[in-house]
Amino acid sequence: MKDSTSGRVPPHDGLVEERRRHSRFTVNVTVDVARGGSEAAGIMSNISEGGAFIQLAVRLPAGTRVSVSVPRAGAAPMALPALVCRVALNGVGVAWEECDEPRQRLIDELVAEADPDSGPAA
Repeated sequence: MKDSTSGRVPPHDGLVEERRRHSRFTVNVTVDVARGGSEAAGIMSNISEGGAFIQLAVRLPAGTRVSVSVPRAGAAPMALPALVCRVALNGVGVAWEECDEPRQRLIDELVAEADPDSGPAA
């Protein structure tokens, strides 16, 4: 924000506004990320009620709709609809898209099962 009298940007005070609405928690879950007809294996390294960070070797542009397939004990993997919202050198941040009750329950379970000793992920 510019100072109204000088037109200059004031010095940064070191505070960064947190835009996330949900706390992230550290996990280590192998997932498959599908887009169109292609699929890539990745590692979900943190999760929240609103999304996750997935370490991937392939590059996906922001705005890409993907399906994140999560393994489940004793059951077939379940695909979670997501939108790539952040691109990093080592993977992507995704925001969960609206999903039905069983998929929302899976997200809730993954968050609940996250390492409680890790605390919120940075």
